[in-house]
Amino acid sequence: MLPAYQTEEPAQQVQGNLRSKLSSQAKNRGRLDVVADILDACSRPATKNAILIRANVNSVTATHMLAQMMDTRLVDTVMDEEGRVSYIGTKQGAVFLDSYRNLTAMLTPALLPESRAMRLEVDPFA
Repeated sequence: MLPAYQTEEPAQQVQGNLRSKLSSQAKNRGRLDVVADILDACSRPATKNAILIRANVNSVTATHMLAQMMDTRLVDTVMDEEGRVSYIGTKQGAVFLDSYRNLTAMLTPALLPESRAMRLEVDPFA
C-alpha cells in the first residue's frame, strides 16, 4: 500500500505544487507596500522594534527604509521622555499613504491578497 502522499497521480502533484508556488508569489510585497506598512506603523510615535513588528520587516530592511523615508521627509524622529528615539509619519507621509490607498483601491480585488485589502480600509491618521 502506498503512503497517503503518493496516492495522487504525478501530474496532479506537479499542478498542485505549481499552484502553491504561484499563490505564494502573489503575497510578496513590493517596495511601495513596505513603505506603506512602515508609514502605517508610524501613525503614532513608534520605536524601531514596534515598527519591525507592526510592519513585519526585518531590522536591516527597517533601518534602510527608515533612512530613505527620513531623507524624503515621509517619517521624522522624536525623542520620548526616556530619551529613546521614536519615528512618526509626517504630513507628507500621510499624503503618500492616502495616495497609496487610493491607487490600490482602484486595483481589482483579485490582484490584492485579502489581508492587504482589509488593512487598506483603516486610516491611521484620521
